[in-house]
Amino acid sequence: MSIIFLTQNVNAQSNKQKDTLLVQSLIDSTRKYNDFNFKKALYFGDSALKLAKRINQTYGIIKAYGVLGDNYWFHSDYINAQKYYFRCYKLSDSMNYKGGIANSLYNIGWIVCIQQHNYGEIHYLYDANRIYGELRDTSAIKNVFGAIGSCYSDKFKYGKSKNDFDSALKYFNMTIEIGKKNKQWKRSIAVAYDNLGDLFSITSDYKSAVFYTDKALEIMKTLKDSTVIINCINNKASYYLYLKNVNEAIKLAKYVYAYSIRNDSREHQKSSILTLANSYSKMGEYEKAFKALNEYLNLKEETDREAYSNDLQQMQNTEEINKRETDLKQIRQQSEIQELKNKRKSIYISILIGIGIVILVFAYLAFRQSKIRQLTNLRLKEQNKVISEKKLEIEQSIEYAKGIQTAFLPEKDKLDSFLKHNFIFYKPKDVVSGDFYWYLIADDKKDILLACADCTGHGVPGALMSMIGINTLQQLSAERKIKSPSTILKYLNNEIKNSLKQNSDQTIRHDGMDIGLAHFDPINLKLKYSAANRPLYIVRDKEVMEYRATKYAIGGFTNYDQVFEEIEIDLKKGDFICMTTDGYADQFGGSNGKKFMTKNFKKLIVTISSLKSLEQLSELEKVFSQWKGNYNQVDDVCVIGINV
Repeated sequence: MSIIFLTQNVNAQSNKQKDTLLVQSLIDSTRKYNDFNFKKALYFGDSALKLAKRINQTYGIIKAYGVLGDNYWFHSDYINAQKYYFRCYKLSDSMNYKGGIANSLYNIGWIVCIQQHNYGEIHYLYDANRIYGELRDTSAIKNVFGAIGSCYSDKFKYGKSKNDFDSALKYFNMTIEIGKKNKQWKRSIAVAYDNLGDLFSITSDYKSAVFYTDKALEIMKTLKDSTVIINCINNKASYYLYLKNVNEAIKLAKYVYAYSIRNDSREHQKSSILTLANSYSKMGEYEKAFKALNEYLNLKEETDREAYSNDLQQMQNTEEINKRETDLKQIRQQSEIQELKNKRKSIYISILIGIGIVILVFAYLAFRQSKIRQLTNLRLKEQNKVISEKKLEIEQSIEYAKGIQTAFLPEKDKLDSFLKHNFIFYKPKDVVSGDFYWYLIADDKKDILLACADCTGHGVPGALMSMIGINTLQQLSAERKIKSPSTILKYLNNEIKNSLKQNSDQTIRHDGMDIGLAHFDPINLKLKYSAANRPLYIVRDKEVMEYRATKYAIGGFTNYDQVFEEIEIDLKKGDFICMTTDGYADQFGGSNGKKFMTKNFKKLIVTISSLKSLEQLSELEKVFSQWKGNYNQVDDVCVIGINV
């Protein structure tokens, strides 16, 4: 019997050793796939954690928590990364495992200080550095120096303090000096050079930025580390943009974007899209720029929401962390009980006393947790009340803004008295609108100026631009007595640029508008038309005649001396004149969720051209509503129609 028992013991120990080696192998596999295959890395990390828990291998659990945190960090999922780093810290602290404590503090500090820009929490990084110093871990100290440098560099970006710049420069150079002591640390040197490039770019010294980034790339070409290489290329693209080498910037940004899609790297995806948006804007390709910027804003909103949704204090109070502590204590107790089964009776008494103490501790923790939950619920109720009040204030403010904007729009009944057969289909996306219509009837009642405009943005920003546009048109036409649409648009362009201080390439805002402006003489059946990016449609004998606009917007990047072409059209009785913004044609809907499209809009106005004005308006509203269906309205809509 003793031989059989001994054999079973040896087999059990042998299996445990194999499982321990397997845990380490799974952790190594996770690290291998971390930066280019998220799903595989996550699979190996989860497998390592499950196996380590099953065999009660505490240090394996700590390592698994760490690599899972790294895995989510590479994937830009900072919520889950922070969660696993914190678990790693708690378990390491309970074991007094200094290596695990320092590594967790380093990772937590990186997220809090750099991802969340909470620079006051830099003590996490300094604490990690202190412990690594006690352990004499030069490689880890090098990494912490790089993180501290990045924190000061990020702080300098927002505060522009020379002390922060000097601190960032100091720690990056310290990283390089330590890195030169070991040939295996070339990657850290390259990362530091790349960070120096980013630091100098903040000071607008883009030539130095390119110099340091090229040094980083030169090192990384020998190491073939895709993560650092792609980061360098991404930074270099933005530097080229500021050095006015736009074509090269677009080329590099497209390369980074393709990489980010293949590897699901959202941080690289964000920065490459922003570089493309700025590049297209510089080249005057505003539609591409707008699409890229919209994609960037959506992705940034998503990642920011994740990065800021958890803070460390909340994590300390969550039920999940407390449950994990309980599970880990139970694992250790079970292991101790198993080892003590063959010991003397006095030890059993000690165990019972220990269990009693643990039960008391658990009871205290449960009571304390209940109190924390009650306090948290009270705070949440207070916060919800404040949020509700703020929401109501904002809604009331926007409603008030709607009243102001409506007051700026000309009264429709005066237009009806001058032009008997007209309609205006005006449908803001939100409460207030970036689209607007405007008209001015001549003092002698013989002619009229009529505008249909689409300002940058919608909602409150668009409404502010619309009021500037309406006010400027009124001044140019009513006060200066200008009737030429082309001349009015030229002055309007200059006035908008001056009002918004768009007189430098360094200006932050490039807002403006697309607009069609017509001078209509209903007595002599003459129409003069000039426009910025908005065509004019005239339906005659069931055929659409399209008069194209000048391909420049009002304001923004348009030059001060820009001339907007003016055309003169001889009208006929029965003609149907249509001016519109792009909101109607760009609406998503139908059975396939696609845009309505300009070609379908042209067919629609041909169909309604023979109807009376009220019927035309009714049909436009009906078709728009049916097409939109359950989809959200994507933009403001304004359509003006006149039956000659």
